[in-house]
Amino acid sequence: MKAIEMVVFWFCEFGVLFLHGISTSLATVVASCGKSVELPCLAEKTDYRAVSWYKMSGEKNRISILRKTQNKTNFSEQFLRLVNINDKESLIIPSVKPEDSGKYLCFLWANVGSLNQEMDINLNVSECLTSSPTLPITSSEKEFTQSKMSEGSLVPMSKAAHLIKELPLAFLLLGMLCLSFSKILLSVFAIWVYVILPKLACRR
Repeated sequence: MKAIEMVVFWFCEFGVLFLHGISTSLATVVASCGKSVELPCLAEKTDYRAVSWYKMSGEKNRISILRKTQNKTNFSEQFLRLVNINDKESLIIPSVKPEDSGKYLCFLWANVGSLNQEMDINLNVSECLTSSPTLPITSSEKEFTQSKMSEGSLVPMSKAAHLIKELPLAFLLLGMLCLSFSKILLSVFAIWVYVILPKLACRR
């Protein structure tokens, strides 16, 4: 009887320690494009000798980001991204982009006699808003433009637009004037041919 109780006791103890050593909760950090993000290591930070950060690729594949010990921090060549880690073991990612979204893993390497700790955290980065850049006008360019306008070699944009709008109307008026003048000349010529010319012929 005592043997069975001992087996049940150790089985329960092992189950508690196992669940304590492996965490399944998933936190989420939402960030805007271009902002610096801090991903906290939510694993229990007790009695550990090193910390590693990974980015998950699929369910099982891990892309190594860095490994930090008490003496130094080694950055992996697998992760082509500028990152850092602070005293709280949080992963710092500057100027995040949508492709930085995904699941990250903080892994604590325990000392001998303790269990490793790990915790997943999810990062969601919003889409980047693109806008056409506006080039500023330098002071020298502004002075040059103002001087040319004062000399009369440049026409202000508002005045130029006004002239462009009035140009078709001026051509229309000129055409109507030429047409009217042509009609007057034609009428005078017709009167001279049909009225004045016969009278001159009769007098002769």
